[in-house]
Amino acid sequence: MRVHWDNKSKLAMGFRVRIYASGMGYIQTQIVNGPDRGNLMVTGLSPGLEYGVAVEAWDYFGTSDNDSKLFQTVQAPADAPTDRTFDLNLARQDATSGPIPYLGRFPTWGDIPGGALRGVSLNAAWPALLFVKPGRATSECNNPDAVVRLAPGASLSADELTELYGSANPALPVVFLACAEPTAAVYNWIPVRVTYRS
Repeated sequence: MRVHWDNKSKLAMGFRVRIYASGMGYIQTQIVNGPDRGNLMVTGLSPGLEYGVAVEAWDYFGTSDNDSKLFQTVQAPADAPTDRTFDLNLARQDATSGPIPYLGRFPTWGDIPGGALRGVSLNAAWPALLFVKPGRATSECNNPDAVVRLAPGASLSADELTELYGSANPALPVVFLACAEPTAAVYNWIPVRVTYRS
């Protein structure tokens, strides 16, 4: 939070700035002087608490009774965007021949305003996934130029996400279309771990 005030006090020492949290009393006291003594950046505030600011002209002998105080209640900043994870099941789709396609959407329904995809990883216990590039089809999963391969136990790189979505951190929602590399087993779903920021 940045605090501004009129710095025309005649007192030589500058200003005393006291920050208090609602119900907690004063939590910070700072002396501000110098050419930019009408400004202060206050840090270390906790989201969800209301804060007040008292600015007093200050000198060696204490505050001046002739200078006014500024009291202002402000809301602390909201939580910073955070990386979160979600285990998403890609569901098997019907196919009469060729590679077996798997499809999923994140978020599975609705939207996460301002959310962005940060990464996709696959547990080592599952077969590799071949993510289909834009403009290509699951019938081309055997063509290395048409897919981005996610190996078991690995994560898609920023370059690979860009190949698939045009950005290393595409906005949500996103759709995943992939084929599983052939194995002896055929799975109804394959889980991937999605990392996203919200």
